[in-house]
Amino acid sequence: AMPTYKLTYFNLPGLAEKVRLAFRIGGIEFEDERIEFADWPELKPKTKYGQVPFLTIDGKDQVGQSSAMLRYVGRLANLYPDDAATALEIDEVIGLDEDLMRAVMPSGIITRTPQALGHAPDLPEEDRKAIQAKMRAALAADELPRFFGFLEAKLAKSGTGYFVGNKP
Repeated sequence: AMPTYKLTYFNLPGLAEKVRLAFRIGGIEFEDERIEFADWPELKPKTKYGQVPFLTIDGKDQVGQSSAMLRYVGRLANLYPDDAATALEIDEVIGLDEDLMRAVMPSGIITRTPQALGHAPDLPEEDRKAIQAKMRAALAADELPRFFGFLEAKLAKSGTGYFVGNKP
């Protein structure tokens, strides 16, 4: 029997989206469990590493780390190569995605959990939004153009419309 897969993450794209896409592109059925932020404190201690996303396989084996999940699903769907040199090129793009997410995440976190970024947990909403606006302006001016430049150059070098190879 085919294993069952349940991907658990917040009801937003974030770190789980690349895994969701790999499941869908690969035609692999999975349960897309979307949790609310209000439910996270209760769920967090029940997770393997105290974080989401996580993938539950056959209702028992909980796997963390979104890039590990992506590679796993990529292999299941024949989207990830056996050739080490080609896999290295793909891993380079995955690494750029991870770096980009690390740059963007704080601007999303500030409005929900300002204490995670060194601010008071009772920071007023208007202050949270003002800090977020400054963070996003800095992202738009520097980090986003830099990362998108890297990705655009990789796509241009490939010339196929894909970062690596000529298929998803």
